[in-house]
Amino acid sequence: MEHEWMKSLPAEYAVEIVPPVKLETFADPSACSEKSHGYDSANERCFYQHAYAVTTERFNDDDDFTEVVTYFEKARAWRLKDGRWLTYLFRGGEEGDCRERAAPASYAVKLSNPFR
Repeated sequence: MEHEWMKSLPAEYAVEIVPPVKLETFADPSACSEKSHGYDSANERCFYQHAYAVTTERFNDDDDFTEVVTYFEKARAWRLKDGRWLTYLFRGGEEGDCRERAAPASYAVKLSNPFR
């Protein structure tokens, strides 16, 4: 079974991260947002994730209001055993009224966690 904190984690890094033993999740459904912090056995942060969406109301084909996502962002960060952080970022939004646009997901290894 894949744990929530393992989603988007590249397989080659699975043995290189410090796995969280405790997760704290904060969500605000009315704001379409969520944030999680993961902590190791020494209570040091070893995982971070956030996701949010910006929405707007538009008319659909039947001239009814419907809520559409105009921008979204998903970010994750895992602390590596050597102290660096593996980061994941996926974002996108609307491009015109007929097409969605999403940038390819990106990974990077950073000296510190850029997401606080």
